[in-house]
Amino acid sequence: NDCNYVDNSSSGDGGGLYLLSDIVLKVGDSDFIGNTTLDTFSSGGAIYGGGIWDVNAGSWHNGSDVTIDNSYFSNNESAFGGALYWYGEDAEVSIKDSVIINNVAEHGGGMYWSSGAPLISGCSVMGNRAKTRWFEPDLLSGISLEKPFGGGGGMFCWSSEAIIENCFITGNSSEG
Repeated sequence: NDCNYVDNSSSGDGGGLYLLSDIVLKVGDSDFIGNTTLDTFSSGGAIYGGGIWDVNAGSWHNGSDVTIDNSYFSNNESAFGGALYWYGEDAEVSIKDSVIINNVAEHGGGMYWSSGAPLISGCSVMGNRAKTRWFEPDLLSGISLEKPFGGGGGMFCWSSEAIIENCFITGNSSEG
C-alpha cells in the first residue's frame, strides 16, 4: 500500500509488478506511472496479474486473489494490457475506485483480461489507446482463436463474466 512504481521496464511481462499464479495481492493508494514491457507479445505494462499455461493439464491457470483499490495507472505500455493484464480463470480480481488513464497497448489500452468474473467498480478509464496490430493468434501457444483480433481502447475482455459498475469510461480509442 501507498507505493509508487515509476519508469520500470521488463523484457517479459509486468513492467511494474509481475505475479505468476496462486498469489494474494492487495494494492492500495499506489501509483503506477510510465512502466513498460519490451517484448512483442508481453503483457501488463504496470501489472501482470497472473496466469500460466499448464502444459500437463492443457489449460490456463491463475488461482490468485488480486485486489486493487484507490490506485492510479498512467502512461504505461505493453502489447496486451497497457496498464493491467490478467488471466481470470480460478482467480478473484477486484479493481475499485482507481484511475486508468493515458495507457497504450496493441490490445486493451487500459486493461486486458480473459476468463473469470472480475469486479471493476467506481473506476475512471480515460484516454487509453489500443494500436490494434493484426497478427496470427495461433502464434501464442495453447490458444485457438478466430483470426485476426485486436482493439479495446479502454478495455479488452475475452470470454469473461465481468461486472463493471459505476465507472466513468470515456475518450479511449482503437486505431484498427
